[in-house]
Amino acid sequence: MRYLADVEVTHRARPTWHRWLQQRVQYGNSSSELAVRHGDRLAPLRADPWTLIAWTSLLARNPMLGVRIANVARDALQERLNDQADDPRALANDVISRTMVRSGAPLSRALVRTYGPVLLLAALHPRLRRPALGVFALGTAWRWRHQRLHLQDIPLAIVDDAAYGVGVFHGAWRSRSLAALRPKITKSSITLRDVLGLDKGDGISSRS
Repeated sequence: MRYLADVEVTHRARPTWHRWLQQRVQYGNSSSELAVRHGDRLAPLRADPWTLIAWTSLLARNPMLGVRIANVARDALQERLNDQADDPRALANDVISRTMVRSGAPLSRALVRTYGPVLLLAALHPRLRRPALGVFALGTAWRWRHQRLHLQDIPLAIVDDAAYGVGVFHGAWRSRSLAALRPKITKSSITLRDVLGLDKGDGISSRS
């Protein structure tokens, strides 16, 4: 088999809704075996730990932690830009603000794509309903970032993601592996010491 990026191959749509759902579940099902073979290259989500914590704090209605992380990241970037920009603080603030805001939709999309069934179950709990549905709505809407949205496509998109997510969980159970469900946590330029506001001599040295 040879991969040619400029070749586009189509196939017939499944003739019934049942067959279509089976196809979507099977796509998710196969991700587990692929993840076992190819490792974190098939990770469902990639992000540094502080971005995840910042957005989690926002969903938990405790945004001050997220603000603290953003400020620390801004200060760290400003320090690196001090000799390279006319106004390093303004540039650092702009870069970090844009990065944090823009990461929300792709993260939501990744969560809905793989963990959609979990979000829908979480929405049954009164305290989790609003954040779970908020993530699900944003992650679903992100599908149409490059194309026109038709209202009739929304239910299909929801069913599509839910079926794929069910397939991923079923494949993980069948293969006895969490590889397809395990996010890839990338390195961050800021440390736990930075977020806690500790000096270098205060004794905590863990880096995330």
